[in-house]
Amino acid sequence: MDDARAACLGIAYCGGIGHAAFQRMVQEFGSIHKAFYAPQKLLTKVLTENQIAHLVSFRKTYSYKESVRLLQKNDVWFLCIYDADYPPSLHNIKDPPICIFGRGDKSRIHFSDDTCIGVVGSRKPTEYGKDVAVWCGQVYADNGIVVVSGLAYGIDSITQQAAVDHKGRTIAVLGTNISSPYPSQNELLYESIIKKNGIVISEYPPGTSITRAAFVLRNRIIVGLSHSLVIVEGGERSGSLISARYAAENGKDVFAVPGHITSELSIGPHILLKQGAQLLQHPLDVITDQPMKVRKVNTLREIISDEESKIVNILSSQSATADFLARNCDISTSVVLSLLTTLEIRGIVRKTTEGKYAM
Repeated sequence: MDDARAACLGIAYCGGIGHAAFQRMVQEFGSIHKAFYAPQKLLTKVLTENQIAHLVSFRKTYSYKESVRLLQKNDVWFLCIYDADYPPSLHNIKDPPICIFGRGDKSRIHFSDDTCIGVVGSRKPTEYGKDVAVWCGQVYADNGIVVVSGLAYGIDSITQQAAVDHKGRTIAVLGTNISSPYPSQNELLYESIIKKNGIVISEYPPGTSITRAAFVLRNRIIVGLSHSLVIVEGGERSGSLISARYAAENGKDVFAVPGHITSELSIGPHILLKQGAQLLQHPLDVITDQPMKVRKVNTLREIISDEESKIVNILSSQSATADFLARNCDISTSVVLSLLTTLEIRGIVRKTTEGKYAM
């Protein structure tokens, strides 16, 4: 196994050899270690001229022990495709990463047992999109679900920040090398995830230069790790649609959040809904056939007061201001505000960025 790990790590640092070439190497030489150190003239059977030249040059100075030492020095762990604890779901995607580099305690995530939900969307979301992202992050955190996303601007990082704030777990999949979070504005979130709320992973080792294509390629890892994928806002040519298509091709359920029909950022999710994606009305719709909001309201009636129940009944179908709730529940505004505070502390309702309340 050490020989296989050494060869896989070498290929990751060398770069330029994808999964298809990797498979050809193993098939031709019987093991990746034998292939990695095969004579140059024999490599012509499985690699291009440029790949051979790059590999032969790289392996002259490559040291597995030194590479591992440098990873450990930077608090980076790695898994290769042959490791027993390599995420099993990644074996099932078209182009699984040969190595995964990570930071954070990987024992926090149980790849075989945890429910992992991918959440992606617009990098410039509306206030509505932000509210949905926060809602998803909070609900998934409260229910022990691992949020998988890309630490990107907008929906990705908003959802992951909400999960972190609610002491939930998250996996951030970088499109850059493991030691270079992007965008830099999310470095605090990156550090927070590493220290206490999950793991950050990348298929690129420290020091690797990245092209724009890497940000598209990382979507396959998000999809591969996720049981289902949630799309929150996106334009007609949104990268989220690429993720959604990849998810569908790999047999994953795709859920789309509906939006205002006049918003350009509703186009992407609405296209997906027309194509057969499932409608997301509540974050937990991803794990149950019965809308979770209905089950939640029925359960809450058993543990809340009659006045609180009136508020919950309204908020189960729409967001509302305190004044609206006071008028429709026939309760004074001051009492409604007090009840809302109690319900908010208990995690039953939340206040939106528009100043309304919702479940």
